[in-house]
This record gives sequence, structure tokens and C-alpha cells, in this order.
Amino acid sequence: MFILKEWRQNIKNMSKFVESNTNKKEEYINNFVRIMIESCEAYNNEDYNTFKKLYNGSFYKLMKKNENEDYYSEALLVLMQHNHPNVRLGAATQSLMHGINIKDAKKTLKKIKKDKKLGMESIFAEISLDKYKAGYYEKL
Repeated sequence: MFILKEWRQNIKNMSKFVESNTNKKEEYINNFVRIMIESCEAYNNEDYNTFKKLYNGSFYKLMKKNENEDYYSEALLVLMQHNHPNVRLGAATQSLMHGINIKDAKKTLKKIKKDKKLGMESIFAEISLDKYKAGYYEKL
């Protein structure tokens, strides 16, 4: 009887853990999207102070807070499917920097790079691919 009771408690604890991680993952994805889109708008509007604040402040903190979480790799895969090119670019670059989802990240960056209508995102995708090929991200 004791084992059954302990087993039920373990199931409850696991359910809470899964629910908590799901909420954290969704929160991470939503914050990533918001920061990427807002930073893109700031850059396009030549508001470089806001861009720096978002990218060097908010984005950096978001990455540090979540990069060791169980859901991180899966969240980046989801983000690489987003309709906004800056979100896909950020997720793919983060994947390369962390050595995860490499095949998907390279594929995503190559698509962005080929789409010259995107302007700066296309150039940034090319830079990310070049840095990866040169082994730059391995040094981080």
C-alpha cells in the first residue's frame, strides 16, 4: 500500500513539473518573439538605443535565464518555424551558438540568406553561417 501511495505522489509531482516546464517554455517563446520583433522595429526605425537595450539587455538576459532548461532546444525549433524572419534568424543563430538543432538552424539561415528582399536579416543570416563555418561559435 505504501508503494502505491508513493507512486501516486510521484505521478502528481511529475505532472506539476511537466505543467511548470510547459508554462516556462511558452513564456520563453512569447518573450523571444516579442523581443525579436521589437528589436527589429527599433533597428528599422533607426532607434539604435532601444535596439541595444532590447538586444544586449532583454534578449541576453532571456537567453541566460533559459539556455540550460530542458525545453530550450525544443523551443528554438518552434521559433525557427515562426513567420517573422527576425525570430527565425535569432532562433537559428542561438541554436548554432549552443551547438543544438544544427541541421535545422543551417537550413533556416540558408533560406533567410537567399531571400534578398529581407535586407539586413539576409545579411545577418549570412554572417551567422560564416561565423559557424569559421568555428567562431565553438569558442563561446
